[in-house]
Amino acid sequence: MIEIRQPNITAKTETEQILQMRSYLYQLSQQLQWAFSTISTEVRTDSTTAASVQGNKQGSDPAKTFAELKNLIIKSADIVDAYYSEINGRLEKIYVAQSDFGTYKEQAGLDIRQNADGVSQLFENFRQISGTVEEIHSDLIATNAYIRTGLLADGENGHPVYGLEIGQTNTVDGQTVFDKFARFSADRLSFFDSNDTEVAYISDYKLYITNAEIRGSLRIVDRFKIYYNNGLAFQWIGGES
Repeated sequence: MIEIRQPNITAKTETEQILQMRSYLYQLSQQLQWAFSTISTEVRTDSTTAASVQGNKQGSDPAKTFAELKNLIIKSADIVDAYYSEINGRLEKIYVAQSDFGTYKEQAGLDIRQNADGVSQLFENFRQISGTVEEIHSDLIATNAYIRTGLLADGENGHPVYGLEIGQTNTVDGQTVFDKFARFSADRLSFFDSNDTEVAYISDYKLYITNAEIRGSLRIVDRFKIYYNNGLAFQWIGGES
């Protein structure tokens, strides 16, 4: 932003006033030159981006062109019109059992959120045992889980991914013992670990997995069978050779 101020003429003599005005005009010309240069650069940048997108429309991937146009429109938008509504609900349960051996308490909660993107169900479950005899210790087991249906993420080239996602985290006395989630969409079934790393998925008639453990036998295109028989065994089970 450029702030143009009125000239501050404080000199008493005419010569000194002319020198002050000359200095003011010089500074003003420098500011205007910098401003016009900046505006021209921004215009050229936007024009180049628009031209690049227009060129891509002629001979590139339509999905990539759509993503570029979307980013350009949002970035340069002068008017943004948005409407958002959501329905929230809360269900709770508390169970307490007491005896001479101690106290067992279970508290559960369910938050339901519904909007135009989908439905989210957030589960909480806390179980605690407080013992009054020496052999029984106080333990706290906490479970946080969720089930989401609807819009899960933006996939490649900005395409929305709809489906079902189930996640769960278990902690025992503050230590995380389980933290994983799975995602099911129209063309992919994925499994993620606690670091949000996809460790296995099924897509396009193929199973991709980091490590595999086969408890029985493995059949390959109804021709071979691989199994354990006091060692690794390969068996021909029929078909054309």
